[in-house]
Amino acid sequence: MRRPPSRTVCAGSGWIRRTVLTHGRRDHYGAAQELADRHGSEVLAHRAEASYVRGEEPVPEPVPHAWERPLYVHALTVTEAPPTRVDQELGDGDELSFGDGARVVHSPGHTPGSIGVHPPGHGVLFTGGSVAGWAG
Repeated sequence: MRRPPSRTVCAGSGWIRRTVLTHGRRDHYGAAQELADRHGSEVLAHRAEASYVRGEEPVPEPVPHAWERPLYVHALTVTEAPPTRVDQELGDGDELSFGDGARVVHSPGHTPGSIGVHPPGHGVLFTGGSVAGWAG
């Protein structure tokens, strides 16, 4: 059963302007369309993941490394996610209109289109799934 997005964080409407998906796995975009509908916000994803997010192609099953297999067997199963529109397809080095010109950092590994978001001058890189690898 898919859990709804947090009602506390997402209360009201209009204050989320964009959702940047770090990769096209169901557990990372499952509620993106609902949030976009509620807030009138954009959804952004790397061009290598956009067709999965939109539901145009099946999401490839992960090929976990040996150390990851017990995690997948015992905990990392995710239900299907609804197709989600992608308003902007991203590539490495693209500048985003927030975070003082945040930049997209293409970081294939967990999936071929995994990305991070680096706002210059803040000393951080926002990622998702960057610990896991992609064998393929």
